[in-house]
Amino acid sequence: MLVIQKIESNSSKSNTAQIPMRLGFVPLNDAAPFMLARELGIFSKHGLDVHLSRELGWASIRDRVATRALTAAQALVGLPFSARSHEERFIVPLVTSLQGNGITVSKQYLDEGCKTPSTILQQHKKRKSSRPPTFAVVSRYGSHLLLIRKWLQSGGIDPKTEVNIVVLPPPQMVPHLRAGHIDGYCVGEPWNTVGVMADIGFCVVTSAELLPCHPEKVLMMTESFVDENRDQTLRLVLALLEACKICESPEMLPVVSQILSHHDYLNLSAEILLDSLQGNIIRNSNSALDSVRPFMMFSGSGMNEPDPKKAEWAHQKFVEAGVFERVELDSTAFYKRLFRCDFYDEASSILESR
Repeated sequence: MLVIQKIESNSSKSNTAQIPMRLGFVPLNDAAPFMLARELGIFSKHGLDVHLSRELGWASIRDRVATRALTAAQALVGLPFSARSHEERFIVPLVTSLQGNGITVSKQYLDEGCKTPSTILQQHKKRKSSRPPTFAVVSRYGSHLLLIRKWLQSGGIDPKTEVNIVVLPPPQMVPHLRAGHIDGYCVGEPWNTVGVMADIGFCVVTSAELLPCHPEKVLMMTESFVDENRDQTLRLVLALLEACKICESPEMLPVVSQILSHHDYLNLSAEILLDSLQGNIIRNSNSALDSVRPFMMFSGSGMNEPDPKKAEWAHQKFVEAGVFERVELDSTAFYKRLFRCDFYDEASSILESR
């Protein structure tokens, strides 16, 4: 068994009183930086008192960050744009992962020789089902909606008129596929692997193939908390940036999978989680096809930077999907205010100087 050792540090800590922080996450592999930072003592090393809160889905994340029930959270890249007019503005001081999603459909289609969107739609019509093909995504504000739309369109299918797209929390994808309520889903790992290993689904494509290197998850906070607690925000960004680097290290993945397997986090076997972290998505129950590498990215050159260009890319994609309205005013200022580089720049300089 692996022994997880907390990181110790002799670095001096600020005498400034730190407000206890509650960070939200949804049970997914790409929440690993948050869990590692807590379990390896990285938050404590940076003088932070952090508690993690497992949330059912992304609507809970948005509402609880907006009301400050959560200090900050792992969030979908589109979620910071979703603040209602009466809510506080959300800001992103760090990108925590790229890619990492897959599209899984009912194994029954594979058994019938259907692997493409067009053949799946044709087969569904032959069944004379009382409903159109139904696919689930985790939120309107996630890349999952963009991915499922692109996949469907690649088969000449109009995602607005020929299929139903519904929203389900990530852990609910597999039970609903098993029950026949949906025909497929787009979700982050490990829920594609879980569906395949349960012999009810097969993964047809990954986000690395459909939208290579797309920004996936971010750290989301309210603008008012950040402005009132700049030192604490910097410490949080610094700790998570350090954890992201650990998650990107192949030799650390066994430790990552062991931490993720804890019942308070994903509550799955470390073996399944290690396989899914490595990008070894099993495309069907009989054979493992070649996976696109890298599958999920936590760290790399400029990857974690909350570059306004990433914000613009994501926002424009959601505009095209009909989720948001186009920004008519100064879009550059809009994106810079939401995706803040100042904390990332300072945290990166601190890490590089060590």
